[in-house]
Amino acid sequence: MQKKLLLVVAIVVSALASQAQVEKGNWLLGGSLGFSSTNNDAVGGNSTSFNSNIVPSLGWAVGKNAVIGLRGGFSTGTTKYESNSSKQTFNGYTAGAYWKMYFPFADKAGWYTNLGAAYNFSKSKQTTMGSLVESENSGYYFNFSPGVYYMPTKKIVLSGGLGGLAYSHIRTSGNSTPVATSSAFIFNLLNSFSFGIEFLLGKDHSDKM
Repeated sequence: MQKKLLLVVAIVVSALASQAQVEKGNWLLGGSLGFSSTNNDAVGGNSTSFNSNIVPSLGWAVGKNAVIGLRGGFSTGTTKYESNSSKQTFNGYTAGAYWKMYFPFADKAGWYTNLGAAYNFSKSKQTTMGSLVESENSGYYFNFSPGVYYMPTKKIVLSGGLGGLAYSHIRTSGNSTPVATSSAFIFNLLNSFSFGIEFLLGKDHSDKM
């Protein structure tokens, strides 16, 4: 009786543990919704920004808990400057690729790392005392970001991103400024958040232990 009970417990535990795995050959279809808020203190006045984005994605598991994929994206944001009461708005579009690794630490949960690269294009408008300045930005960026995930079922992955480290190179042109380029490293851990959901498509490998 005890042996049978132990066998049942082992089978149940194994089945639960398998739910937190992404198996080789799975397709992951989903996306994420993100937002960030910053308050910058600068000489001459402060500025506050709020940005949000939606990012659909399609990935393929090249190995157990290892996924490569493609992402698109749309972002929008607003920045207000206290020094001259001006306001800047922008809309941006992104296309890129990513490499994601999952590291289970519980039956249905774990953490992940995400390494991505993308090309970005955006248009912005800034209004200052009735004067309108328009500009276009284009460039590329690389980012590394961590997060946590939870699998309520074997086919659904819920995730939460916690910001990360990024490098960007941007070319700017506008109706009142010459063409310029800039590069920057950005560290925004715990200052930028994203929430995502992915659906696992393909063969169920949970019976292979």
